[in-house]
Amino acid sequence: MNLAIALRLAGDLAAVREVEEEFFPCDTEQPLQGWRFAAATSLRGVIRLDAGRVEDALRLLREAMAQTAMSGECTTMHRYCSMLLAEALGKSGAAGEGRATLECVDAARPPGFAWAGSHLSVARAWVYAAEGSVTEAVAEARAAAGRAADRGQIADEVFCLQAATQFGDATTAAELTPMAGRVHGPRAAAVVRHATALAESDGEALLAVAGAYERFGDLIAAADAAAQSATVFRSRDRRGSALTARAVADRLTAACPGMDTPALRAMAAPSGLTVRQREIAALVAQGLTNREVADRLHLSVRTVEGHLYRAFLAADVDSRDGLAAVLGGAAGPDAAADPASPVNTEPTQVPPTARPPTARPATVAAGRAGTIRHGTRSRRSVTGEPGRRSPD
Repeated sequence: MNLAIALRLAGDLAAVREVEEEFFPCDTEQPLQGWRFAAATSLRGVIRLDAGRVEDALRLLREAMAQTAMSGECTTMHRYCSMLLAEALGKSGAAGEGRATLECVDAARPPGFAWAGSHLSVARAWVYAAEGSVTEAVAEARAAAGRAADRGQIADEVFCLQAATQFGDATTAAELTPMAGRVHGPRAAAVVRHATALAESDGEALLAVAGAYERFGDLIAAADAAAQSATVFRSRDRRGSALTARAVADRLTAACPGMDTPALRAMAAPSGLTVRQREIAALVAQGLTNREVADRLHLSVRTVEGHLYRAFLAADVDSRDGLAAVLGGAAGPDAAADPASPVNTEPTQVPPTARPPTARPATVAAGRAGTIRHGTRSRRSVTGEPGRRSPD
């Protein structure tokens, strides 16, 4: 398993498949049992996940977890399978099950599990992204990258920074560039190109990076890079190029049933919405109140209301449910990262003429419908409370 993990970090995914075939050959007369069955099944799940076959990966990883749960000698393997399952769930957009799986890992993590710290953090980041909190996802991935750097684990650092880049963090290039020639395999070089293209909002380069990921078999990253390319082109009103990039992303997505990532959701979202507006709307769509959203993202309630108000205008909807529907589509009501606008950029203040009134402490659950009449928008739709109206 250690060899397969190292090869995965390097991006030598073809070699990972060779390891699986060599060490865990299919034998119908002597089927694998116990930890060997779990190891083989989880490895096959990882191979499917990296190939974008998310639904197959989820099935295999659940089988591996079930086997290890029945065997007292597979404690560490059970937690490893749980961690991989959480990553797959995050990449499928299944936030609730992903968080529950992570909680199980955290509740019974053995002391010797530190070796998997980077992978666990990446899994956690993908679950945060599935929940719609891209800010937390980026922070988790970058913190894990920092810990890996402190331990001299360069390949782990690249793996973590790749996740942050896929979430839309356009500030990873400076850390990644020195690693290009220091890590075996194609992953590091592709991630450096990805980070550089994202930092420069270079749609052509992002589309080329999608091809690089696809060539070594990381189809989810390939789809994300293509989606980010389409979003960049759209932000520059290059409609033909945006359609071309979107066609590539759609082709890759069609080959990856069950995949649901921030970059794909950003590509599908209305063009007038900012990163922060999508993120806040996604959290509201999960039932969080404005106060809960503000606490989670370390913002003021007034700032949350301002973003929701402008999101209503940009999406041309009159309720929280309507906004969730616009953002969700087939992918689900999650937030996304827009490469044209860095995740960690603090939003500007709402102009006085469009500023909703300050909310009282949230006592009414988010999600109530609002109305628009004669150029005014109900305060209920922004705050979840009845009250004064905010001018458009």
